[in-house]
Amino acid sequence: MKKTLVFILTLTTVLGITAKDIVKIWKSSSYVAYRFFVEESDSPKIRYEKVYKKGGDKLVLVLNPKKLVWVRMDGNCWMGNKVLYIVPSGIKDLEDVALEALEESTNATIVQGEGWYMLEYTTKKGYFKVDIDESGIPMDIYRKIDGIVMRMDVQPTMEDVKDFRKLLNGRELSDKLAFPEELGNIFRIFDWFSMKEKGDKIEIKGIIDEKWHKVEVAFKKFRGCVKYGVLCVKSDPEVLKLIEGSSD
Repeated sequence: MKKTLVFILTLTTVLGITAKDIVKIWKSSSYVAYRFFVEESDSPKIRYEKVYKKGGDKLVLVLNPKKLVWVRMDGNCWMGNKVLYIVPSGIKDLEDVALEALEESTNATIVQGEGWYMLEYTTKKGYFKVDIDESGIPMDIYRKIDGIVMRMDVQPTMEDVKDFRKLLNGRELSDKLAFPEELGNIFRIFDWFSMKEKGDKIEIKGIIDEKWHKVEVAFKKFRGCVKYGVLCVKSDPEVLKLIEGSSD
C-alpha cells in the first residue's frame, strides 16, 4: 500500500506540471552560465560563450572561436565587440528558439526528476529535447530540423546577474544599424538559415515552414532580382511575398 501511495503521489506531481508552467518559469529565470554550442550542418558551427540572462534580457560574450558580444535589453538588440551596433532583426540563440517552440507546442512530453524536468516536443521549428531545472535554467538543449542538428550544453556558475550596462563598461552602444533593416526582415522569415558571400551577393539558404528556400541579396541590380528597399533580392514567389509582408 505504501509503494502504491508513493507512485500515485509521484504521478500526481508529474501531471501537475504543464508546459505553460515551465514556459513561465523559463521566461522569468535569471542566471549566469558558460555554454558550449555545436551545429551539424553544411556550415558547421562551434561556439564557447558566457551568458548572462535576466528574464527576457540577455548578454552573451562569445569567447571562441571569435570574440563577439551581443546584448538584448531595453527593447533593442546590439552586436559587435568594442562598438556594438543595433541588430534590426534581433538575435535568437538556441535557448530562445527552444523556448518559443515550447510555447507553441501542443504535444510536449514532460518527465520529472528530482529538481529537474526533461521535455520533448515538436513544432515547425523542429524536434526539441530539453533538460531544465526547477528554477528555469536549461542544462542541455537539443534541436533537429530537417537533418540540421544543434546541441547546447549549459554550465551555470554561482555568480549573481549584474547590471548589463556595467558589464558592458568600456564598450559603446551605437545607434547605427549593424545591417539594413530590409536584411533583418529577410532573416526573420526563416526558422533556420545559413549565409554565404558569393562575389557581390549574399546567398541565404534555409528552412521556412518546413520547406527549403534560397534568397540571393545584393546592393546592386543583378539578373532576375527585384528591388526591396536598399536591397536587390532574388527568390521564389512564395518567399518574395513573405518578405514583402514582413515589412508591413
